[in-house]
Amino acid sequence: MSGSRDTHFLPQFLLRRWRNSKGRVTSYVRQQGRVVTSELNPRSTAFEPDLYSYEGILGEQRHEIETNFMTPHIDTPAALIMQKIADGRFTELTTEERSDFTRFVISLRARHPDAVDLALSESKRQLTTALARDPEEYLAARDPGSPSTLIEWTEKHAPALFRNVGVSIVPGVIADDKTGERIFRMPWWVHDTRAAGTDLLISDRPCLLEGNAMEGHFLIALPLSPTMLFFVCNDPQRTRVLRAMNETRLVKAINRASVGYAARSVYGTGRQHLALVEKWLRK
Repeated sequence: MSGSRDTHFLPQFLLRRWRNSKGRVTSYVRQQGRVVTSELNPRSTAFEPDLYSYEGILGEQRHEIETNFMTPHIDTPAALIMQKIADGRFTELTTEERSDFTRFVISLRARHPDAVDLALSESKRQLTTALARDPEEYLAARDPGSPSTLIEWTEKHAPALFRNVGVSIVPGVIADDKTGERIFRMPWWVHDTRAAGTDLLISDRPCLLEGNAMEGHFLIALPLSPTMLFFVCNDPQRTRVLRAMNETRLVKAINRASVGYAARSVYGTGRQHLALVEKWLRK
């Protein structure tokens, strides 16, 4: 397939864990000021066409990041690891599995449309700066009638370059050794919340972050299912508080944070969280 392709920035294998008996998840979205709910198949939501596809390239190479990096090296291993965790075997994760899951956690932020847009903007800024450097070299080689600057020449003859340089950054962000190494070595744990009086939500930006991934105290909270939370935290005091917290109170706190952090959509097992989402989903 060489045409447009739907790219799921919230992986389907993760969202599927919120399916009801009909195989659908409940979506909460604010429309015209009010929150509306609908039941959706996980494959029909949390995607954007050609999110990090290359421009001006034909055939499967256009979707190289998705087919040759994201699917085989990020999502496929993570799906197997999540099933292992769901089976109660979190303490049996191997070094390789821990490394794979680290990259998956990083990917949840780097693959979101907001992050991709930021990468595109930053790469265009840097490329424009580079193209404006040493203008006399371009002027010396410029043919009569050609654009007056190298930037204008690129915009006319190779406009796809600006996007393609930007999307090519995404795999490098996900596989960044410094960030990955720090998260890999932090304490991890999984919190079973089945005893809570309510269940967990997940948003289109599912990974909740607090602190700085490269220095100081840092916390990651990620809902893995309606009854399971994954944590990474290098702050012993914060860890003690979270581990000792009443399950219902913990789930409510995470749900409020998930709704507040959402870009547009929140997902659950039903409509029981409508009042919470109505209050905290951004307008």
